Amino acid sequence: MFEQACNEYFKRGWTPLALGLDTNGYPKRPLAVAWTSIPHTAAAVRAQPWADAKGIGLALGAQSSNLAAMDIDDVALGQAVVAALKSTAVLTRAVWTIRKRAHLFFIEETASRSVAFSCQWRGRRIKIELKANGTQVATVPTPGYELAIDAAPRAVPSLRDAWLSLCRHMGIEQEPAGVQANYPKAWQETVPIESRNKAAYIEAHKLREAGLSLEQAKATMAARFDSAYEKGQITLAEILRTVESAYSKGEVTRFYDRPVDESNLLP
Repeated sequence: MFEQACNEYFKRGWTPLALGLDTNGYPKRPLAVAWTSIPHTAAAVRAQPWADAKGIGLALGAQSSNLAAMDIDDVALGQAVVAALKSTAVLTRAVWTIRKRAHLFFIEETASRSVAFSCQWRGRRIKIELKANGTQVATVPTPGYELAIDAAPRAVPSLRDAWLSLCRHMGIEQEPAGVQANYPKAWQETVPIESRNKAAYIEAHKLREAGLSLEQAKATMAARFDSAYEKGQITLAEILRTVESAYSKGEVTRFYDRPVDESNLLP
């Protein structure tokens, strides 16, 4: 089902991934073991379990010629951004996701680390992810995904610069670094069932900011899980995957303070 797209993506220098269903039933989960280190070779791509695939994804970053994706987690803002791009000569590849959010694709000069944060637009708080090394996104022809702009990913100095240029053009306001909506405080004496994943994510970020290695953070969170986290319907392995996810995100600190190179970006 995905053979033609897989071959086309591979020819473009991108590493396709066979995807299965995630815990929400969406075709977004890589099926291959150690997918973050799959090289861009025909043998490595063919070796994935395509017979079981429910979707196709793209590894981002150095695995795919510095391909990066701007993940806009809001229907209205995604539509506004795509409309703005179409109204100018500045086009780049864009895809509607299964939940009608927008993924905008770019090629960075140097593959960056991923960052996740929130912004304000027209009175709403919106989650943004700038996804590159160590991450992946589902894409067409995965069921539910549609091509919004059929163009080559635009070459930009960095995904950060592309985002900040887009903010200026769209009137998007930045939030202070580190702000998280509806996230619990770190290091609660007892972490209730309903907030365990978010608490683990926040605490893992605190450990990363303190300079602990990933293995040290895992050991610390394993102890936290044993002593402070309410049990039931979640395993230590899930908590540790949350820690890994937190460690895969780049620092947001000083993200907005550096100069922006707006060459080749929105006018």
